[in-house]
Amino acid sequence: MLSAKMLEELGNRTGLTPVRFRASRVAFLYATAAILWINLSDRALIWLIDDPERLAVWLQYKGWIFIVACTLLLWVERARSDWRIEHAGKQLQTRVEESTSELERAREQLQIILDNAPVGFYMRDIHNRYMLVNRRWEEDMQVSRVQALGASPDGLFAPELAQELHRGFDTILQKKEGVLEEVSLPLHDHTGVFMRAAFPLFDEMGEIYAVMGITTEISELKAVEESLRKAEERFRAVFQTASVGINIVDPNGKYVGVNAAFQEMLGYDEASLLGRNFKDITYPLDLDLDARVTREIEQDPGQTGEFEKRYVRQDGTLIWTRLLISAIRNQDDTLAFYVTVVEDITARKEVELLRQRTQAELEQLVAERTVELQRVNDELAEAQRLSHVGNWSLEVEGNHLEWSTEIWRIFGYEPTILENIHEIFWDALHPDDRELVSLHYHTALEGQQALDFEHRIVRPNGEIRILHERGYVVRNETGHPLRIFGTMQDVTEHREAEAELRAVNARLSAILHASPLAIIALDSQARVQLWNLAAENVYGYSATELLGKQMPDMQAPGDSEYLKIRQRILSGERLKNLETRRKRGDGAVVDVSISTAPLLDADGTFAGTVALVADISERKRTGEALRASEERFSRIFYSSPHPTGYGGINDGLLFDVNERFADFFGYSRQEMIGRSIHDFNVWVNLEDRSTLFYALLERGSALDYELQVRRRDGSIRDVSLSLYRLNLDGQEVTIGMFSD
Repeated sequence: MLSAKMLEELGNRTGLTPVRFRASRVAFLYATAAILWINLSDRALIWLIDDPERLAVWLQYKGWIFIVACTLLLWVERARSDWRIEHAGKQLQTRVEESTSELERAREQLQIILDNAPVGFYMRDIHNRYMLVNRRWEEDMQVSRVQALGASPDGLFAPELAQELHRGFDTILQKKEGVLEEVSLPLHDHTGVFMRAAFPLFDEMGEIYAVMGITTEISELKAVEESLRKAEERFRAVFQTASVGINIVDPNGKYVGVNAAFQEMLGYDEASLLGRNFKDITYPLDLDLDARVTREIEQDPGQTGEFEKRYVRQDGTLIWTRLLISAIRNQDDTLAFYVTVVEDITARKEVELLRQRTQAELEQLVAERTVELQRVNDELAEAQRLSHVGNWSLEVEGNHLEWSTEIWRIFGYEPTILENIHEIFWDALHPDDRELVSLHYHTALEGQQALDFEHRIVRPNGEIRILHERGYVVRNETGHPLRIFGTMQDVTEHREAEAELRAVNARLSAILHASPLAIIALDSQARVQLWNLAAENVYGYSATELLGKQMPDMQAPGDSEYLKIRQRILSGERLKNLETRRKRGDGAVVDVSISTAPLLDADGTFAGTVALVADISERKRTGEALRASEERFSRIFYSSPHPTGYGGINDGLLFDVNERFADFFGYSRQEMIGRSIHDFNVWVNLEDRSTLFYALLERGSALDYELQVRRRDGSIRDVSLSLYRLNLDGQEVTIGMFSD
């Protein structure tokens, strides 16, 4: 059946519109013929036929003649029109077939393009049936193209997924505009997270005839984002609870993150360090080393810098540290920041300094003895030049061995034996080292290497010594060995010192890793997993009593916040320096400062809590005692009947004076406090000032010292002065009082 558009095309090709052509043309031809026949038929017959009878017959049948003539005329016109329509129809059919083929090729090319696209494409008609899908959509939705085309979501997917697809489709039809949204689709084997962009397609009438959609699965991206979030949380937990210092520095050298251990190490709080340049607290002589290591890391992104440097603490003291520094970079390979792990090695440095001093003393002793041996025996000159200890020589052919005086002493003998030295040497060798010594000597004789090794000997008194031997072989012109010259050095003290140093380092490592704070770890069921010695000391429970068991009730009398704090700790809430009171195992009450952080397992699930607890009972008592002491001192100071004041020893700066002190000299307290006593020209005799100063330095006091002082009005008064040197709030001061 021809469509309206095909009929229109047919009319264009024939010059007629099919239905209107037949109706109007036939009517026109029939009317024209009728008018002509009515008006002209009688005249034409009269003009053509002369016989009246024949004319009467033609006039009688002229209507039938008109009908036959019109019929023939209409038949001819109909045949002509049918031929033209058939011819145009064949042409149109050819064009339709060609257009259909081109459309099919274009559709195939579009399908190939879509199938190679990295995202899913689909098209649904207004009845929500799939008209077009690509290969990526098939893979994502786990449905083949054959199944999808012509089907709706209800016939392809589970109800939950179909409902979600209907929702998005209906939203577009209602709003008549596209949407861009993130959706979760419950697929067959997993729930996928997709980014979906869908928009309506309009016909020439402005009506929606289809909906085109683009989807791409972002489940892996979401998983990566979640992993990054969990990794960030784990890093923060490690960062804040690590026993070593950790800091993060931006490319400009400013701190953007510091943990509690680093703050405690340097004596600064977090606010004082953040935004501050690391150079401000680095010992000036170590800045060049710091800059060189930083440049090397910038040039080699995979390199980790390791070096030692000094920091200047807030109190002005130096601290030795060992640094491990790494550069973190952005995706474009630009520098993001540096992460530095800082270990306090001050104690180790002090041990190294002690070792260096000991080694220097030993080397000095060896040098002194070497000089003495050189003066006693010229024969030892060459050997002393080589070893600075003792020398020996061995005649290879006769197996004759000679020792210097020092070697006899090393072996525990007086240098009086002149024979059987070779036997003495081999008898003194430690049984476990004889094979080693023999191997080294034979190797040297064969010319493979020089003598340079260590072995042990056993002195006659049973004492074991460690010797370091060096030597070389003298050969003749043919390379045959003639004599071996060598030195022996007793390195027993050196090796023992090294062993002691290793032991000291081990002990120091244990001390450094044995936290003075109580460290407690609880699992998610509040069972104790870690309870160190400091925890035993703070709470009075041993690790044997608590490991694997529930945390005991430690509520102190009158502590109404105990249960709330306990619940916060067990839930993994982060607490920092929370001060409270706890009841020990023996019933005593202790003041503590608690810091906590959650423990997470590999997948980020809460696994327990770690707590750092400090006993602050002594600090509390000391603070209360200090406040009471200060109150008593203030009452005594200000109510003293004698003029009294205190200030600096060297500069005489007045920290405070009572009213009697200021009145005596004719000033107010506000005028005197904060200025040096020397500014008021009170000394009549400057020798009194020097005498009092040295008395304070040597004896710490000067009692009932009589001198003359000058008042503001210039008058001179005789006074009896007593001074004391005290440590007040950690500062050396002098306090004095006098009577007129």
